[in-house]
Amino acid sequence: MKIFISAAVVSLVLLFASCQPELSSNDVSNGDSTQLPTYKFVLSFKGKVDNADLAFNQTYQNTFGEPYTLTTFKYYIGDIQLLNTSSGKVYNVSNKTFYLVDASDSASSNITLKAPVGTYDAINFTIGVDSIYNVSGAQSGDLDPAKGMFWTWNTGYIMAKMEGASPLSDLPNNRIQFHIGGFKTGESVVRNISLALPDGRTLAISSQGDSKVVINADANKWFYNPHDIRIADTAVCMTPGVLATSIADNYAKMFSVVSVTN
Repeated sequence: MKIFISAAVVSLVLLFASCQPELSSNDVSNGDSTQLPTYKFVLSFKGKVDNADLAFNQTYQNTFGEPYTLTTFKYYIGDIQLLNTSSGKVYNVSNKTFYLVDASDSASSNITLKAPVGTYDAINFTIGVDSIYNVSGAQSGDLDPAKGMFWTWNTGYIMAKMEGASPLSDLPNNRIQFHIGGFKTGESVVRNISLALPDGRTLAISSQGDSKVVINADANKWFYNPHDIRIADTAVCMTPGVLATSIADNYAKMFSVVSVTN
């Protein structure tokens, strides 16, 4: 009888254990960090024009040989995810949180985040602000209208902004102004960005120290691929519509990961 009871107890214990949720990549796949310790890492965005560092009031040329200078270059980043493509592990780093990267403010270009211990070989994020926030009125933090990225007349956010000048612009003072916004069906400029880490590198999140990923943002990509945007023809975009979505298609390709430090 004792042997029979012991076997039954063992069976019940094994059955109970098999029914318990296992702390595995499934928790991470759902972005659930409530049971997982998280550690810091940094996404560092660097403004570039082709291979040169972006500097305001310096003359550059786009792919059509058109000269221009920049005085403003900023954009919203949100819904950041880390991925391990081999295991299928996905961690939602900043679900429904948006960060304004402003080339005139170096502090804004370094976004400190947290993620569970693990190795990741790809990063996803959106450029632009979710439609819900566009119809929820003025927000705070990086979404504060004081940041100069909210259309009060149109009730919506400017997802990305480029301003400057070019002798080929027929606007007053030869200015160029691209204020790219739009969130309604058919005119949304929110774009999903997927970046693989280079050369088989991985981002290793651990308790040993801060990891860092450097991402270039090339302003020249605003002007081409897949749509040709010539300054001589189009020096301004200030409303949602076909032109705005075309420019968004272009600048969705401006990002590239250049280095990873663990």
